[in-house]
Amino acid sequence: MTDIEMLADWKAATERHADGDLARSLEIQKDRFGISDQLAQILENTAREMGWIT
Repeated sequence: MTDIEMLADWKAATERHADGDLARSLEIQKDRFGISDQLAQILENTAREMGWIT
């Protein structure tokens, strides 16, 4: 699975919950999976570009 597929999966997961929040999910997943600060920033920037977070 590529990083963009992973990000899209997390986005879809947040849409299944009334209180889903992709930005919060990214923080949780960063710690959960040991994602580097650099990759976390890339994922956040990508989500912003896609209009998934503000």
